[in-house]
Amino acid sequence: MIIYHYDPLTGRLISPGAADPDPLTEGEFLVPAFATPEEPPQAPEGRFAAYVDGAWTLLYEPEPESPAEPEPETPEQTKVRMARALQALLDNTAQAQDFDNIFTAVTYADEPAVARFQIQGAALRAWRSLVWAKGYEVMDAVMAGERPIPTEAELLAEMPAFVPPVIP
Repeated sequence: MIIYHYDPLTGRLISPGAADPDPLTEGEFLVPAFATPEEPPQAPEGRFAAYVDGAWTLLYEPEPESPAEPEPETPEQTKVRMARALQALLDNTAQAQDFDNIFTAVTYADEPAVARFQIQGAALRAWRSLVWAKGYEVMDAVMAGERPIPTEAELLAEMPAFVPPVIP
């Protein structure tokens, strides 16, 4: 026996299915909640079949909701977003040098036990300062309205490049 499943809230037709036989009564079938053996009508364009108050009816498709315009970013949100992009650049570059992040890398700058780590740490520490100096210069100009807000790619393209040190 064919049954028709419908949405419990809207009554909208979901799909047809097969009813399970009733194990207690030969020849009878079980119709689950939110299903009916009544065949729904064919819905023309712009309408849909819905099971409402024990019968199928045709309802109009709702008008699609237009997406809400995103709220403009506040100056504080702009600064936070730009700072996160700079921090990610610093961390990713330190990770490319086999450190966990920029914080870990710069802790080696004053560690004389392993020359390689000290040299890399000092180079990353100096570069970190240059990146933040340039980053704050860009942020200040944006906040003062002296320049448009850069995309993340534009911001990162303005940052000084890290040149890995030569390890003796």
